[in-house]
Amino acid sequence: MIEGHVKQALQTIHPEPYVHPQLSLETLRAGQGLYLRMHEEMGESIEEAARFMQPDAIARCLGIAPSAAGAVYQKSGWLRGAFIKEIDQSEDMMTVRVEEDVLKRHIRRDLPALKQLLGSDYLLLIMQYAKTRGEKPVDVWIWDLNTRDLLLSQRIKANGLIIPVSINKGANPQGLKPTRGGAAADCSIAASLRDAINQTAETSNAE
Repeated sequence: MIEGHVKQALQTIHPEPYVHPQLSLETLRAGQGLYLRMHEEMGESIEEAARFMQPDAIARCLGIAPSAAGAVYQKSGWLRGAFIKEIDQSEDMMTVRVEEDVLKRHIRRDLPALKQLLGSDYLLLIMQYAKTRGEKPVDVWIWDLNTRDLLLSQRIKANGLIIPVSINKGANPQGLKPTRGGAAADCSIAASLRDAINQTAETSNAE
């Protein structure tokens, strides 16, 4: 679900500017999403990027609250072949019983959360090309995970200015105060995304 879209993006040198006519911030805010940010220069795998992604302020500045894509890998590790293979190959009945108990706990605890994550409506991917998001442009994609359609692709350069933003209460009950440094760059990226989405929506409505 995630890796197919990300591999497609990684084959693109830089995305062509595009916004689906039906995309709106209201749709993103109402839906459930997944968020992944990768560092191009680190050469990390998709799973590594997802598992070790550090928080940023881009989604909050947009007023959306997607789940970190790393949760999909964290919640599904027990479904991988290694864990099941250990149970199949073990000849010690005590070990088998213990591992079966662990498997039952995973099914009871992790399966409902994993099912919810896999039912997400959209994937937000950001490709970062420098240590900070303010140094170089970032590439941004959004896909509809139900139809697999591309909803947005943009190359955005943060201007580093302090951007006042309106935060969706559900995404951040305390609101996000405009700050300098990384959060300022993130809010600048979010502002450019918001402008691109809103401009396309206004054009579609005018037609």
